[in-house]
Amino acid sequence: MRKTIILAALAAATLSLAANAAEEDRYGFYGGAGLAYAKIGTKHNLGSIKLDVSGYGLAAFLGYRVDQVSGEVGFTHYPSPKVTGKANGLSVSADTDPIHSFDVSGAYHVPLGETFEGTLRAGIHRWNEDLTDGVQPFFGASIDGVFGPVTGGLEYRWMRLGSEASLGGYTIKAEPAHVFGVRLNF
Repeated sequence: MRKTIILAALAAATLSLAANAAEEDRYGFYGGAGLAYAKIGTKHNLGSIKLDVSGYGLAAFLGYRVDQVSGEVGFTHYPSPKVTGKANGLSVSADTDPIHSFDVSGAYHVPLGETFEGTLRAGIHRWNEDLTDGVQPFFGASIDGVFGPVTGGLEYRWMRLGSEASLGGYTIKAEPAHVFGVRLNF
């Protein structure tokens, strides 16, 4: 019984030290990588064609954190989003050109207990693909778990990944994208 109490006390002390180390490890420079899925709505004058543009992307980022505030620069590459839809009862499917997005953002981190935190993020990003490019604001939120020097979590971003393109007299306008991601910070 006495050994169990001593082991429990040692385990509690170790977890407490690990939690304090995790708190300190979250500050300063960090880098990370992520996987994102983007779904982009469209408006167009193509008649009865309904388009759905979506695809997976890879992200890399660098940042610096002081207390509950951080600044970050990042890059996301969407290899080739798919365009699918229906035109007069026939299925339409095509690959599009890759989309690249460079971003700069600021974030505010809110502790949610000892192991988790919520993050609110806002910034601007410059995206480009063969037909169009532009600079737009974006907004996001994430829930992150803190495990020693590594944090990881689920993120949502609202952003535009396209504007308006003209193709042979037709106009396609991108609606805001909904981007869901998983990220790891080191």
